[in-house]
Amino acid sequence: AFVKGGNAIVHHKLCDRADKMIDNNQDMVFIKWDSNIPKSYKLIFSLENKKGVLAEFLAFLAKMQINLLTINLSSDLNSAVDYFEITMEIPDNINPD
Repeated sequence: AFVKGGNAIVHHKLCDRADKMIDNNQDMVFIKWDSNIPKSYKLIFSLENKKGVLAEFLAFLAKMQINLLTINLSSDLNSAVDYFEITMEIPDNINPD
């Protein structure tokens, strides 16, 4: 990461701008990502409007050891389809068994 105005600015390792900053000997600090932090994702989906379908889907996520953080139902009066929006954390070592 490069230091600018007291802040650390992280660049992708293939960033051309970062290459130029390295060539110019700009101040840098070492950073390391914590590999134990779960990955968080947002998923928007629609399911068949049938009894038990949502429960089956949530049971599948639980079997995959996926942590469900939020779930919202998005209904649009102008649409016949309802959408679910969930936020979930996925561990690095997913075990479907």
